[in-house]
Order: sequence, then C-alpha cells, then structure tokens
Amino acid sequence: MKPRETPSRRVFHQASLPSKSDLDQFPDETVGLTASLSINHDTYTRQEFIDAITRVRAVKQLSFQSTKDIQFWDAPDNSGAGCVAQYARFTDTYKETGIKVVSTTLLVADVRVVNGQRVLYELTEVLKVLS
Repeated sequence: MKPRETPSRRVFHQASLPSKSDLDQFPDETVGLTASLSINHDTYTRQEFIDAITRVRAVKQLSFQSTKDIQFWDAPDNSGAGCVAQYARFTDTYKETGIKVVSTTLLVADVRVVNGQRVLYELTEVLKVLS
C-alpha cells in the first residue's frame, strides 16, 4: 500500500528534487527565505542550496530505487505544514558520460506555511555515496 502523500512530503520533494519544469518557480516558491539547510557537515544558505540543486540537475538525471517515510507529522491546523523523515536510495546518472552513482540519504524536512504558502523551512540530510 502506497503511503498517503501529505502536503509536507509533497513540498519537500518539490524543494529538494525539482524537475526541469519546476526550476523556474523553484527558488521563490518552495525554499523559505531564512531556511536552514545542511547536507552532512555542509551548511548552505538559501541561494547556495538553490544554486547547487540547479547545477546538479543540469548534469545528472536522478532516479529513485526506493523511498521510505520513517515518520511524518502534519500540522493539526490542516495548513499544509508538517515534518517528514525519509530514507531513500537513488541513482544519479551523469548525462554526458552515462556514469551511474548510487547513494542513500536520510533526511528530515520541516515544511511551514509562510504568507499562505508552504515552504521548506529546515532540511537536514545525511547523504552517503555507495558507488
């Protein structure tokens, strides 16, 4: 049975893994202006995070092998805010060479509603490259 997609999970995926068509609206609409963003020991400003994802998506194609929600919480006010912890296994394929890199990640995302819009407020990711 597929887990129910909640607003917090949907916004997290839009913010962290935008498709090419999402990139035009990605920066302003899904990452909070004061977001706290870290991957392993690296901390990113909002703009650094947006730039990094944009650069990666330009040279790599992402495909998920599995995604599992470890825990999630939806804000009781039904605003669309919430938190989610996810574990994922994915492959990045370099578009130019076809080289594949398999990785796993554990992430915790805090999605809040700011001015009526759901935004990524905080993200902590533990990323491990397997091959």
